[in-house]
Amino acid sequence: MARPTKAQRETTLRKQILKYLSALDRGKEGYKEADAVLDLILADVKPGARIDLGGGQTAEIVDNFAGKNKHFKPCGVSRFEVKVSRA
Repeated sequence: MARPTKAQRETTLRKQILKYLSALDRGKEGYKEADAVLDLILADVKPGARIDLGGGQTAEIVDNFAGKNKHFKPCGVSRFEVKVSRA
């Protein structure tokens, strides 16, 4: 089998980069949507509230900064989040 030419490799690389950037954009949109829905949830319930999701699952609204001003994670940290647990 012949080795890809430089032009073919560049075309492949260009397609991969565009696919990567597109995936990042979809992720950003997903986070934006999730943040908007979380704002709606927080309008109705306070941190510490537990919500039965059915099927043995429970969600809890968690304030990551309750009682402390720093929270370390290897990524961006939202103040509030929904944690789901299973019974």
